[in-house]
Amino acid sequence: MLYYQYDPTQTECFPKCPLYGLWGIKCPGCGSQRMFHSLLHLHIAEAARHNLLFVLLIPILLFTIFSRVFKQQFPYLFNITVHPAYSTFIVITICLWWILRNVFNW
Repeated sequence: MLYYQYDPTQTECFPKCPLYGLWGIKCPGCGSQRMFHSLLHLHIAEAARHNLLFVLLIPILLFTIFSRVFKQQFPYLFNITVHPAYSTFIVITICLWWILRNVFNW
């Protein structure tokens, strides 16, 4: 509700990234508050400009939640999400995003 009502760029009550504040390095989550605010207002392109990775990871998160809630009905989907390769892929993707967004200033 707060993120819908208040824009993190206009309000000082939202936390700032300490990594960016101290060293000027964007973490993988930088821009996620602004991205979330934009998504709640259905501004998809603006949300992607704030944090493209998180916008792209939302379907993966929803898939993971779905597979765990309905693991009895869809055991194959659940098995995909608990396989080590699934979490390894997500961690590697986040690390690559962290590197690329600082190298190319994304």
